[in-house]
Amino acid sequence: MDTDATDATPEGDGEDAPWTVFESLPGDWSPTHASELERWKQGHLIADLPMTWLMPGGADAITRIDNPQEIVAPATRSDVACVAAIICSQTCDVGAKTTPGIQHPYVLVAPLVHVSLIPAGETRNLAKEGKLGFLFPTLSPDADRTDYSWYADLRLIVPVSKAVLLGREPIEGMATEADSLSFGETLAQKFRRPALSENLSGKIPDALRRFIKDRGRNKRAFTKVEQVRLSVFERDRLLPARAQLIIIMDTELSSDEKELWQLLETETSMMMGAVGISMMPMTFVLATEIRAILYRQSVPLWCDLLRFPRYP
Repeated sequence: MDTDATDATPEGDGEDAPWTVFESLPGDWSPTHASELERWKQGHLIADLPMTWLMPGGADAITRIDNPQEIVAPATRSDVACVAAIICSQTCDVGAKTTPGIQHPYVLVAPLVHVSLIPAGETRNLAKEGKLGFLFPTLSPDADRTDYSWYADLRLIVPVSKAVLLGREPIEGMATEADSLSFGETLAQKFRRPALSENLSGKIPDALRRFIKDRGRNKRAFTKVEQVRLSVFERDRLLPARAQLIIIMDTELSSDEKELWQLLETETSMMMGAVGISMMPMTFVLATEIRAILYRQSVPLWCDLLRFPRYP
């Protein structure tokens, strides 16, 4: 049964009682606050937020910031100006009129970075081509501009009180609903990305991209395919014994087009056989006909040369 924020009363209120998020919930979401929060959604931008993270006491060997305290504490840098950020929380968690929103006093945000501040060379080029999963293109935090020259940096996602949203105007981070859905799927992929054997997670996607590139990405055999997925059989995904490629088609492939794809089957079978993984014959299935259990039990092989690089 759903509970209201007012039901969330922690047991024990002594000095030694551990702190919980329940203590951050207001006793009552005022109608004004709830109405203001309803205007916000995942993908909206917020201007001028400081960014922080927890760091160890003393010198941080990774981020190279000194903490004068000897305990874990929020990092502070006086030389870092406030940045724009994007809301990463699901829209239903941002509101405060119904569950689950009334149970969430915080929203998650990630900083934005302008393309000019991304290291020049391969990193910037890959970001522009949509090939870095942790950098997602957004509109400018300047609401008067509509160019996609900013990127949400999903390597740093921090909580902020919903009170930060009060009195501010939401800024659109995406130009279309398709972009908004793609952003949500990118976040979901980041957190639900399955653990896979290195042989499957690295070698097969590389072989898939090379296979398509060498034969021409505009061939009908490839433009008809929405995605390639991988099923693992026997043992588990970290120590697999058998695997299978699933070719998800937008429209039915001809016999010749399927034969072309079977060249990839031959290549991956030889490659995986060398490391003790047998590949079952690949299967072809229309996107409109794939069984739910097959979809759930398989994982996507991301390839930017297919039609939907951020397909879930």
